[in-house]
Amino acid sequence: MLLSAAMTTRPWTRLAVVFALSLGAASVGCAADSESAVDAANEGAGEEGLSESQDELRGESVAAGTDLRTTVAVNFRTGPGTNYSRITVLAAGRGLVATGRTQNAFYEVTAGGNTGWVHGAYLVIVNGTTPSEVPTVPGQIVDSFVSDGTGYYPSSSALEGGFNDRRGVPLKTLQQYLAGNADYVAVAMDTNAFVYGTKLRITEFEQRYGRPIEFRVVDTGGAFRGKGRSRMDICVQNYNASLDATVNGRLHVQVVR
Repeated sequence: MLLSAAMTTRPWTRLAVVFALSLGAASVGCAADSESAVDAANEGAGEEGLSESQDELRGESVAAGTDLRTTVAVNFRTGPGTNYSRITVLAAGRGLVATGRTQNAFYEVTAGGNTGWVHGAYLVIVNGTTPSEVPTVPGQIVDSFVSDGTGYYPSSSALEGGFNDRRGVPLKTLQQYLAGNADYVAVAMDTNAFVYGTKLRITEFEQRYGRPIEFRVVDTGGAFRGKGRSRMDICVQNYNASLDATVNGRLHVQVVR
């Protein structure tokens, strides 16, 4: 089923919310704090949420390109201290990459194409698979492009457009795929960009989750008309997931045959 025309405002609404997060808007910040974010008072407290087996960082140098992971929900800031504004809140278990810069026990990292600072007490070094070793979706890469991402989710609201893709097939979310309950993740794009069912890989998601993820272009909406490959909407499980930094970042995409 083709998504309703009301969907035309959906991606821009999502971008507006993400932009508000990046500015540290008070209303959004309060909501984030209510979801177990580490506030400024205890951000550098140390042991909260950490098990004794985890080797959290304490200010030691970390080489650029090192894979890190958050151990709890933690603030992602514009600078190395609690006096710097918060960009967003990173979820527990979020994969990050170190830039090599360290100051005041904070580490500069990249997350979903964004660069910011996280306190080392809530970071551990990931041992094992590195981005260059991430397994790939079977098939030949025939093309690649860069696209700006947003997120949407199955919902009866006019803003989201329903539960089915443009051919009436139930939408499949990223979270369903990761849980082994879907064989691909639905993506919405301009209908002139690709034929229905075109398979994609997205570098940022493979780096984050350390596994192959198959995306398919199966959906669209008025907001994508004339956008070609420059815009894409990733189907996720709910509103909160649609605000994820990776989902709303600059995405490096490969077309797979």
